[in-house]
Amino acid sequence: MTEIIRQLPPQLKCRLSVKSGEPLTPCRDKVPGHDFTFMVADGYDVLLGHIKRVFDTTNGLTWEESVSVYVKPTNHAPQKDYIQVATDSTAIEAQFATIWHTARLRKHGHAAFVLMLYVYVSRPRAQRLTSLRRATDGRIQEQLRRVAAYMREYSIEGGPASQRYAAISQARLPDDAPVQVPDNATMRQLRFIDEQERAMDHDQVEQQRREYHLVRVRMHGTPVPMYLNVSDLREALGLPQYSLRPPHRDSL
Repeated sequence: MTEIIRQLPPQLKCRLSVKSGEPLTPCRDKVPGHDFTFMVADGYDVLLGHIKRVFDTTNGLTWEESVSVYVKPTNHAPQKDYIQVATDSTAIEAQFATIWHTARLRKHGHAAFVLMLYVYVSRPRAQRLTSLRRATDGRIQEQLRRVAAYMREYSIEGGPASQRYAAISQARLPDDAPVQVPDNATMRQLRFIDEQERAMDHDQVEQQRREYHLVRVRMHGTPVPMYLNVSDLREALGLPQYSLRPPHRDSL
C-alpha cells in the first residue's frame, strides 16, 4: 500500500456529480457535472469546501451540513458500489491511491483519469409524492388487482383491455396514490372494445348451445336451408364434442 500511495500524484482532477435521491440507489444527476482540481494533501475539509462552493454557485442546489461524499471506485462500478470518502487524511489518501492504481488498467490508463465524486441530495417531499414510477410488469400486475376491485366496487363498466390500461396508468403513480381510473378517449375506446368482446363471446356461447344449426345445401342447383344436428355432425366427421373455434382475442 505504501508503494501505491507514493505513486499517487499530489493533484487530482475531479468531477462532482450531484444526484437527487437516496445514497447508493439508482438516481439521476440533478445538475450538470462540475470539474475542479484537488490537492490530496489538503484533506477532506478542503475537498468538502470545493463541493460546498459548487452548491453555493449552482441554481437549484441547497447545501446540507449532513452531506456525505462518495467516490466511484472503478470505471464501470454501479451506484450501489460507490464508496463513502473517508474524513481522515491518511484514509482518504489510501482510498484515492487505490482508485488511481486500479485506473492503470483502463484503456487510456492514467492519461484520462478523473476522480468521480458524488453527492446525494434528498428530493423535496412534494416531488417524491408526485414523481412518476416505471410501469414494470410487476407493478402493473399489482395495480391490476386494485383497479379491478375499484371498478367493481364503484360499478364502472370495463373488461380486460380497459382494466389493464387503467392499471398501467396507476402503476406510474407513487405507491400510496389512490386508485384513479382514467376518463379519456383511450379509456372510452377500450371500454367499447371490452363491451363488443362480451357481446361476441355471449353470441358464440349461445350459438354453441344450440342443438341444431342452420346450414345451406344446394339441391338440384337450388340453395336449400336445412337444420343439422351438431352432435351428429361432429360424430360423423370425427370431431370432439366441443367447439374448436378459438376465442375472439386474448385478453390484453
